[in-house]
Amino acid sequence: EIHSIVDDLSVRLGGVGEEWLTNSESSPKYFEFTPIEMHAITERLRLPEPTAPGEWGNEGLRLPEPTAPDPRMVADLGNTIDFLHRVRALKIRGSKGYVGTSNIVWNSLSYSLHFCKNLLALWISDSDVSRVCGLGSVRQTLRRLVIHYSMNNLKVSELDPI
Repeated sequence: EIHSIVDDLSVRLGGVGEEWLTNSESSPKYFEFTPIEMHAITERLRLPEPTAPGEWGNEGLRLPEPTAPDPRMVADLGNTIDFLHRVRALKIRGSKGYVGTSNIVWNSLSYSLHFCKNLLALWISDSDVSRVCGLGSVRQTLRRLVIHYSMNNLKVSELDPI
């Protein structure tokens, strides 16, 4: 599941990410992810695999490339990481209950914000803040932090005063 979620995101962000970032410079707006998407990105980065689909066959032979694909439309994890590195306003919106028909609870997933280097605004909704790693690393750039339905108590160890 992790690979398919991240591949879909990478293709989508490769196609519209640059345009969205350019448009958000003049008219700031939040780009929205779900906790499962952020969790999948975090887990995918932990895997010792290349960021893009390989071009080597099982026997180590180079497979012929029929046509050169548009580099923006390739499922390259680099598209997603580049986007998250440059995005300035991010919204992570979870939900109550389970993800689809699975046994995964939306707000029980952990994820990292370490790769979000330029965040000015972060909005977290219906996603347990205590499971978010890297809040300290985005703290230096954040100007606005909005948290809705995401905390059980006011003491969250990684949330120092901003």
